[in-house]
Amino acid sequence: MDIPTYIKNSIQQVEGDAKIWIDEFLQRLSTNANILEVGSGTGRDANYIEKKGYIVIRTDIYPEFIEYQNEKYKKKVLFFDLKQEIIPDNFLKKFDGLFVRSVLNHFSFEEIKEILRRLKLVLKSNALFAFNLPNNIFSQKIIDYLKQENFNLISLNISHKDGWVYIIVSSPYPQTSL
Repeated sequence: MDIPTYIKNSIQQVEGDAKIWIDEFLQRLSTNANILEVGSGTGRDANYIEKKGYIVIRTDIYPEFIEYQNEKYKKKVLFFDLKQEIIPDNFLKKFDGLFVRSVLNHFSFEEIKEILRRLKLVLKSNALFAFNLPNNIFSQKIIDYLKQENFNLISLNISHKDGWVYIIVSSPYPQTSL
């Protein structure tokens, strides 16, 4: 990934169907909710969410994004690799919300299953998890797997306009172990 070019060409406003999805996610959370964002990138979504009064813990795997947000917004962004086997200790405090936009599309279905299994460990009981996938890789297998892992489907919106499927699920019970 050519991150400097990505940063230069990225849209800095939340808009369209993505904005509707994020607003729905936030409306279902209390304003004192703490949200873990995986893959913060340029900080666009975290900035939008924070302006609405929420607390966002930002993460990314790429040092360039971490440095960019630190320099531009004076925001601390934690390093987090979704493929690591162990969830970092500072994430185990349990979050009210988990937000993952335009990240899971970089993984195979088998990798997504493993990532979802590990990520649910950071969620409080009945926490919300919002993520999206491109229309061309989204499938019923994802929904079936979420049900198997005891997530409750709250919202699924297919955007033909921007080519993404926007999903919100909740975790029905406290997660304690892998």
